[in-house]
Amino acid sequence: MTASTQRLAGRFWPTFMQVRLAVAIVLLALQGLVLTLGTTRSMVSLVLCLVHLVAVLAANRMLPPPSRQGVGTLPWMATVGLDLLLFAALQSMRMGGLNYTLLFALPVLMSAILGPKLRGLATAALVTLFLLGDVVWAIWLNLETATSQLFQAAITGTGFFLVALLAHELAQRLAKEEERSELNQLAARTQVAVNELIIETMTDGVLVVDE
Repeated sequence: MTASTQRLAGRFWPTFMQVRLAVAIVLLALQGLVLTLGTTRSMVSLVLCLVHLVAVLAANRMLPPPSRQGVGTLPWMATVGLDLLLFAALQSMRMGGLNYTLLFALPVLMSAILGPKLRGLATAALVTLFLLGDVVWAIWLNLETATSQLFQAAITGTGFFLVALLAHELAQRLAKEEERSELNQLAARTQVAVNELIIETMTDGVLVVDE
């Protein structure tokens, strides 16, 4: 992870933390609403969302941004890993008949932008494998929509791979543009300093004051 990439990751880190917090609050409110309306009698999803919200709040306060802590394993397991586990659990239980597939885009984006390309692709692969496994389980219970569910899972998984690749490439290009801009500014400051030094040491010269 280069210095420019670390700074870029540190800049995106607060945004992802805020998005995770907003998603955790919405999920908790949604599960409470589903339980209140009597769509499901299970409290498991509500408890999971509550635990997730507490973990997100703790991560916001305790985890340093990648610009200072690099790409250690623990911060990623406490953020991306936790989100993947919660979304997978909610998708598997299907409380209230809700579909949580789109939520997997958050950990995929977070891994692709804040980490190396391999980590982003690995996250997309984990999501794809889960979706396919979930479809296989659904097919085992109900064989009527086997083909459509398999195609849908395959298309969704392909989309997550494309999102991971595109997000990582855009983040790396932005980091390179910032690094190039910093180099140009450094060269300009160096040239100004050289000019000032030359002017100070010159005994004779020409001053242009008009056309």
